Amino acid sequence: MVHTQTSKTFRAFTLIELLVTVAIVSIVSGVLLVSSGNNRSTEQLENAARQVVGAFREAQNYALTGYQGVANTDPCRFTVAWSGTGYTTTYSYKDGAGACTQTAGLRSYQLGDGVVFSGTGSVYFTLPHATLVPAANVTIALTKAGSTHVVCVSASGLINNYDGTSCP
Repeated sequence: MVHTQTSKTFRAFTLIELLVTVAIVSIVSGVLLVSSGNNRSTEQLENAARQVVGAFREAQNYALTGYQGVANTDPCRFTVAWSGTGYTTTYSYKDGAGACTQTAGLRSYQLGDGVVFSGTGSVYFTLPHATLVPAANVTIALTKAGSTHVVCVSASGLINNYDGTSCP
């Protein structure tokens, strides 16, 4: 009987192959980390826009229902004003002569996470039909880290938020 010798060959990665693999995994991981950071900023911006929409809808609903922000007063309008990182809602009511001159603050809000308003302004809703003043569509821009989200207040009564710099 003749014995033949078989050689066993071991397959393994070379050092170069391992280095290339580690480099590829590192690059992909870096891209994913940067991407998730951008998504977080976008989510924070969208969340802030939704909160601003909520304040506008609250003022609009108060005007529709005739909410008395101050007891025993005759309401005439509800205002939302914005500037920098803050926005407020106020309640206006008629004085003894029937003029809409008296004002009381309702709520103050602060944008968080580095979100800011691109400009300043204010609008109000009059009673009894929550008519928007000024009687034109209003665009309120919020920004963070180079991204923009807008809150669109329509003269027809719609209030929404959108990604981008303008209302559709």
